[in-house]
Amino acid sequence: MAKFNLKIWLTAVRPFSFTASIMPVILGGCLVWGYKQVFHWDLFLAFLFSALFIHAGTNLFSDYYDFTRGVDKPGTFGSSGILTSGTLQPVQILNAARLMLVLGFVIGLFLVARLGWPILVLGLIGMLGGYSYCGRMFGYKYLGLGEIFVFLFMGVLLFTGIYFVLTGAWTWDVVNASLPISFLVAAILFANNMRDIKTDKAIGVITLAGRLGFRRSKWLYLFFVVGAYAAVLFLIINKTFSLWSFLVLLTAPKALKNVVTVFECPANHVDTIAFMDQQTAQLHLNFGLFLSLSFILSRVL
Repeated sequence: MAKFNLKIWLTAVRPFSFTASIMPVILGGCLVWGYKQVFHWDLFLAFLFSALFIHAGTNLFSDYYDFTRGVDKPGTFGSSGILTSGTLQPVQILNAARLMLVLGFVIGLFLVARLGWPILVLGLIGMLGGYSYCGRMFGYKYLGLGEIFVFLFMGVLLFTGIYFVLTGAWTWDVVNASLPISFLVAAILFANNMRDIKTDKAIGVITLAGRLGFRRSKWLYLFFVVGAYAAVLFLIINKTFSLWSFLVLLTAPKALKNVVTVFECPANHVDTIAFMDQQTAQLHLNFGLFLSLSFILSRVL
């Protein structure tokens, strides 16, 4: 029996990407703490770890299906590289992906026992969304729908989900409050797909960026980034957020740098935005931390 290698498996699940699922949960939790002044740590942590396992499973399913469909090859960006290098076999990644979803489901049962069947529905939607990203049942990644569903599943659903778990309530104001972080999580995936337009097209994979073409995709990336800041401004004006939320403007220089890099990148030299998905993920993290801080300051000051 092969010896378990933690380093290899950490590479496979890509923990650097977990901020995309952690940040909406932290943000929603801080909103509850800052505005409702109630907090249940056991429910928060259970929801967070359930979301993390589902995210890990999604990453593994993505590696498995991208490799078996011929999307990921040696030298391409976007995957963990574990399968293209032959370090692990596809069946190992597939079984690990299934295990991650099972673990996420088992942890979620604690929330179901505490809060009832609506949480079961919420969890099943999250699991289905994670598998269907690349899975053969749907594979919305390959249909140009990735950004839309990531916006919904890893933005709106996570944010409103933790709010519901902690308060038992759901309002349109909470959905609106999820929009800033949802725009940026969609921007992470879109940056990845912009970089891969040429390689995806060569094997028949159609993403939203591929449909738009490289030049027009630059404008949609700008829309996602500006949309996050515009949403915060709207939420401050309608008094959903406090004036402290202007703290997100401290991340504007990073946002501007990313946008300028994207717009200056020629279509035949996409290597200059090879890591723009990671740069956008860093913006997503910093933006979320400052917005979370604004919710805390609105309570303590």
